[in-house]
Amino acid sequence: MSAFTIRGALMTQQNSEKDLQYAKKLADLIRIETVSSDHEVDLKKYEVFHDALKEMFPLLHKTAIVEDFDGSLLFRWIGKSPEHPVLFMNHHDVVEAEGEWLHPPFAGVVEGGRLYGRGTLDTKGGLFCMLQAAEELIAEGFVPERDIYFESARTEECNGDGAENIARELVARGVHFDWSLDEGGMIVCEPIAGAKGAFGMIAVGEKGCSKLKFVARSAGGHASRPPKNTPLVR
Repeated sequence: MSAFTIRGALMTQQNSEKDLQYAKKLADLIRIETVSSDHEVDLKKYEVFHDALKEMFPLLHKTAIVEDFDGSLLFRWIGKSPEHPVLFMNHHDVVEAEGEWLHPPFAGVVEGGRLYGRGTLDTKGGLFCMLQAAEELIAEGFVPERDIYFESARTEECNGDGAENIARELVARGVHFDWSLDEGGMIVCEPIAGAKGAFGMIAVGEKGCSKLKFVARSAGGHASRPPKNTPLVR
């Protein structure tokens, strides 16, 4: 079960109504099934998702340069200077929704201050937040000091090449970011024992790959009668 909390105990009625509007918009994205898989060739469901983004964030799509990389998206919100751009990343594909669910995983049910569905946390919620923030800033007439890029891959969950293809193209264009912000974590209550309260989890590393080589030496012997403190134990 995935649930995106939209209402706190001390939230005012005015904020609750606005948050409910946000939840309903995000629910529309949750209802579009975007489960990714290896060697996927039918991109129709991602095209439906892209169309929903165009309708939901018209100012951003009108203001930014939007490129489609085989179902993955790159937005360039042009600022006052192209120097020192920044990058915000998320993805719009989700994993399969197997097992038992309190509500159907792609129904986008809003109940009891929560939005239920596959992708609410990982990570259509984050994608919605960053695009919604840009949409509201554009409506206020805000122009960023530097170019802001938004990237959303459709192959993150299946270790595909969506983000890699975009990165390769950005390198070819000579684009270098001052910093980038990936999908990150979420707000978790008591994430570990003794940590009371709600915490915004900052993810500093996740799906990196590394190869490690360990060498432990000792005198010879036989595996059927191992001595104490063998290299494996050490």
